[in-house]
Amino acid sequence: MEQCRRSCHPGIGRGDGWAILPNIFIETQQFSPKDCTIFRNIGELFTQSCIPGSLDTECNPGGRPVNLCEACKTNGYGKCQRNNNEMYYGTSGAFRCLVQIGGDIAFVRHLTVRDNTDGHNCATWARNRRSDDYELLCKDERRLNVDRFNECHLGEVSADAIVTSAAKTSEQIDIIWNVLNYGQQYFSSDIDGDFHMFDSGFWYSNLIFNDAAVRLMKISPDRQNYKDWLGETFLAQVENLHRYTCVNPDSAGFHRPSFVASLLVVLVSMLLKHL
Repeated sequence: MEQCRRSCHPGIGRGDGWAILPNIFIETQQFSPKDCTIFRNIGELFTQSCIPGSLDTECNPGGRPVNLCEACKTNGYGKCQRNNNEMYYGTSGAFRCLVQIGGDIAFVRHLTVRDNTDGHNCATWARNRRSDDYELLCKDERRLNVDRFNECHLGEVSADAIVTSAAKTSEQIDIIWNVLNYGQQYFSSDIDGDFHMFDSGFWYSNLIFNDAAVRLMKISPDRQNYKDWLGETFLAQVENLHRYTCVNPDSAGFHRPSFVASLLVVLVSMLLKHL
């Protein structure tokens, strides 16, 4: 990590590129945070970063250090916003940050490189990008092909899920599922037509669902709660991170889902570093 002085992240509070990452830095003793110092510690670890939302007052009341946003692309009000106003927001945005030399390393999902290279992304910035121009940087300092993510990743993050109120009855949940399932039978990405549920088109990204989604899958009743879905390990990492940010998670965009209704992607998302 010592040679990776600039970093690209999908955004503050996200599982892919934030929730697990500071815990890794703490475990590997790259810094030893004290109460409320996590943002300062990361600002000292990297000379500049793009972590969209990292200077928002509800996430980082102190609004420092400013180098957490210096690598972001958008100018004006949209710079470093935790939404698509920032060009480098999200997993594809973090990879774009790497591609356009905004950073030396990007913390993204395991499929991000494949989704944005070898002709899979028609955006101007992604054209002519080859997957073999990038590699995974493992925790043991090995560098591997981007398809070897099973043996080279930072940790596992549960796949995206649709959530609904815990007050919904099982019949109401079934209705929601049936509508979504019916929709994907007619508007999935591999069916001809002007509208696709899992494709935002040329100029946009993740408008309805994550563009990386393949199909919706119903979660078994025994896992339809956020604790079982996210897992004890991930929840412990999130809680540990809150200790060092000193921000109430319910006021900082880290809302705990009350009920998981259906699965967005087939594969479990693994948090990876790509270089």
